Amino acid sequence: MTVYALTVGINAYLPPVPALYGCVDDVAEFSAVLSARLGDSLQQVTLLNEQATRAAVIDGWQRHLGQACAGDVALFFYGGHGGEEPAPPELVNLEATKRLQNLICYDSGRRVNGKLVRALADKELAALIRGVAAKGAHVAVLLDCCHSGSGTRDAAVTVRQWVADPAVLTGTDRDIALELLDPRPAGEFVSGALDPPSSPTDHVVLAACQDFQVAKEIRVDGRMRGAFSVALIDALSTLGPASTYRSVLAAVRGRIGRTTSEQDPVLHPVDAGGYGDALFCQGVIQPSPPTYLVAAAKGGWWVDAGAVHGLAEPAGAEEFRLSCTDPATGAVAGVVRVVAVEAGRSRVEPIGWTPADTVYRAVVSSVPLPPASVVFDDPADAADAATARTVASLRSAIAMAGPQGGPSVHIAEATAANATGLTLRVAAQATGDGAPRIRILRVDGTPATADTPGLDASAVTTVVSRLEHIARWEQLRMLGEQRSALAGAIELVMLPATPKELTLPADRQPLTPADGAYRLEYTKAGSEVVPPWVFIQLRNTTQRPLYVALLDLTDRYQCHAALFATQRIEAGHAVTVFGGRAIPVTLPAGRQIVPGAQARDLLKIVVSEANFDASALELPMLDEPPTRGTTRGPATTTLERLAGRAITRDFGGADAVDLPAPDWAATIVPVVTVVP
Repeated sequence: MTVYALTVGINAYLPPVPALYGCVDDVAEFSAVLSARLGDSLQQVTLLNEQATRAAVIDGWQRHLGQACAGDVALFFYGGHGGEEPAPPELVNLEATKRLQNLICYDSGRRVNGKLVRALADKELAALIRGVAAKGAHVAVLLDCCHSGSGTRDAAVTVRQWVADPAVLTGTDRDIALELLDPRPAGEFVSGALDPPSSPTDHVVLAACQDFQVAKEIRVDGRMRGAFSVALIDALSTLGPASTYRSVLAAVRGRIGRTTSEQDPVLHPVDAGGYGDALFCQGVIQPSPPTYLVAAAKGGWWVDAGAVHGLAEPAGAEEFRLSCTDPATGAVAGVVRVVAVEAGRSRVEPIGWTPADTVYRAVVSSVPLPPASVVFDDPADAADAATARTVASLRSAIAMAGPQGGPSVHIAEATAANATGLTLRVAAQATGDGAPRIRILRVDGTPATADTPGLDASAVTTVVSRLEHIARWEQLRMLGEQRSALAGAIELVMLPATPKELTLPADRQPLTPADGAYRLEYTKAGSEVVPPWVFIQLRNTTQRPLYVALLDLTDRYQCHAALFATQRIEAGHAVTVFGGRAIPVTLPAGRQIVPGAQARDLLKIVVSEANFDASALELPMLDEPPTRGTTRGPATTTLERLAGRAITRDFGGADAVDLPAPDWAATIVPVVTVVP
């Protein structure tokens, strides 16, 4: 089996098409993951910037991807601008908007030898897909671009969309834009583009956003990157053995929510049991081995995982640590720290012990938990003295919010250029569209929480408290994204219910997640609007008993284990949570039940070989006082210690190396509850 990959990334567009900044890096990172995971089975062609002309992209499909036959995979990855164009008369009745979506190639919208070069229309892409799929190949298309939606005025965000606008252009560019307003002649389409639509069963597509949203470039670890590409590459770096396109999408959507709240990746087709439920790339991308292996090699001690598996080099005092198990006794022999990371392996250093010349099985006992980066936006009213004083007070408060008046352990000031990891933006506004306020924003400029009114000392204290709370919640969300033999061991199944049902009927059919998330809707019963009701089951898919907890991370930055505190689930057994009762899924108290209102929950399944205290992972709602007592006992496992560190940065200390180290993992299932 061969994977034929065509990867396209365009930053350096020709004016008037605006430049992008992260597409080439996205292709490089994606290619590194493919190379590390596919080895000799990968045959890749990459087109960057001026190489990615319309003709070259079409040729890549026909000549390179066209080599794929039955049993092979044809994979297309595109990072660049998306756009729209008028549908020709032959297709206008098939398009609700009377427009086609397209991919903007390097020379799209330019004249070459006197002829206008068009974008690659969606109907043309469909024809190219049909040509490859007809040979029996598995076709997968990954698109990090826009196709519609409105732009953004946020200077820190770039939108991967371009539509020619004659009103803002002059000269030759305006003439070209005017020509692009008319449908292109039928003869300028790729052969077969005007044929009947292709079957949704001959390919699968993962796209960066819904058709009414925009795909964004944001600053990640000091570089502009595609928000979708970063989330996709991160998800594939920890891909489990049974990952389907739908489960990959769920992982991507969970990750992309850390940086933007208005970009939801989508999957086509969505039908249950269809192509979207096939193994990612038909299983060709081999899953990472279920555990880490630490052994001696040239230059010291090494672990068989690297950057493409999610490991990272130390960030200050924060580092990855692995607990190594003695192969003879099964007990923890010692702990190693990751000191240098390569693509597929990492150098480690023993902490206070001398390993024997053997191979150790290892599990993650600590992950880097660097402070979240706080970037202050340039104030819109920089001359306002109140704004300047507020920003100075915020900086001072962050520098003294930690133990004994030292720097905060959860947040640290950074600039846009050197911010790494979780990044939050803060904007103080004394004038403008509203009363004086302080805003906490995600990287893409969307609000992370409600604005804090005022610019006084009380507002500063509230903002710093909120920043620290959000940082802790995000750390809890990220816990568990590492290699583990328990990845995918527990399956969450959601089933519809009615309020009068006390137990789950045996013949009840499960709900199917759409676009990587369960979508639950309020319904009307006469004049009353009633919430959806569901049963939730947790199924142990392994041949051994496991300890499981189900956490609810709410959109009010709460984490609680009320649904299912830690219990042992026997091998092959399924248990219905919440005591087996039906669960009403409602909007939070105080949120109006009006059309368009919604709530977002992340159900986090935590699974371990050993018992653990799920309350170690609990966090109150934003602006609520802590519920965890100060007299909590010491951590009993590395999982409890790590959970405690995410919340308090103590709970046993970062240097504890003698705790039991059971294997553990975590999976997130998004749930969106809406009022239609």
